[in-house]
Amino acid sequence: MMKTPSEIELELAGSPLGFAAALEQLRDHWSAPSRIAELQSDLQAERDIVNSKTLPAVALSLGICCALSRRREDNQAAVLLLQDLIDDAVSASLTSDCLFWTAVAKMHLGEYREARVLCERLAMRDPERKAALELHACVRQRVMAEGRVGLAVASAIMIGVTLVMGALMRRREYY
Repeated sequence: MMKTPSEIELELAGSPLGFAAALEQLRDHWSAPSRIAELQSDLQAERDIVNSKTLPAVALSLGICCALSRRREDNQAAVLLLQDLIDDAVSASLTSDCLFWTAVAKMHLGEYREARVLCERLAMRDPERKAALELHACVRQRVMAEGRVGLAVASAIMIGVTLVMGALMRRREYY
């Protein structure tokens, strides 16, 4: 049986592994392609029954699985599906769930600024939501880590250019 979004968030927030490690474990468990295909089939079947209307429960479950997926296409599908649910949300809790899982999908897509904005929006709506606060911290860590990597690459390039220029200058002195 599929856990509710709240149960999944509690599992993330309360994990002794830490948020990022727990999120990675969830990715392996919840985003199997067979599960995503099954939920897509369920969603289509429900749409057929109710004349093309998206039903929030199955759509949210599919959005969560796609947000947790390791496939970029699934993450992008999650963003679109969850955004549609936000636009049509019938409750504040559904909107909050969609904001959280859209932020997860954005983080997996490497769209950290958008993920951070969604986390901040969610924090304003529900400041006690521990998983959202931890996701926000995780996004900040990834931004800082990428910044350090970018700085290291830029430094390495500058050192390489300096060495090449120095070698060319020395070579020029010999001629």
